[in-house]
Amino acid sequence: MIYKIDKKIHSDIGDPKNLSIYNYYKYYITFVDKISRYLFVSLLKNKNNTLLVFKKIAILIKNQTGINIKELFTDNSTKYINKILNEFTTKKNIIHSTSPIYTKEPNNLIERINLTLINKIRTILINSKLPSYL
Repeated sequence: MIYKIDKKIHSDIGDPKNLSIYNYYKYYITFVDKISRYLFVSLLKNKNNTLLVFKKIAILIKNQTGINIKELFTDNSTKYINKILNEFTTKKNIIHSTSPIYTKEPNNLIERINLTLINKIRTILINSKLPSYL
């Protein structure tokens, strides 16, 4: 199925506090297309895998739609502000825009999606009547 992907992707890494760690995955990373709101989610064992997942998402988008990502919008944290990601975005002609330090409002789209995602997961776990350690 082909989705219309805008050239601007928002991303954030989440730390699901008070949720159990499954198979040593401690974090999740989300990417959302600004126009279609198409969401990509991946689990991370550590935050150093951010670039690897972004590369896979960029390749997937290119293969499925034929469109290259033109802008990546993230918060201003060290998981996104590093030399390796900067080299990759420069090489691929991707503009890496960041929000001002200590503000969530400019990246509010992805923050809301992450909150909704965690709330849905909690609801599913509660309704499933599974043991609480899961």
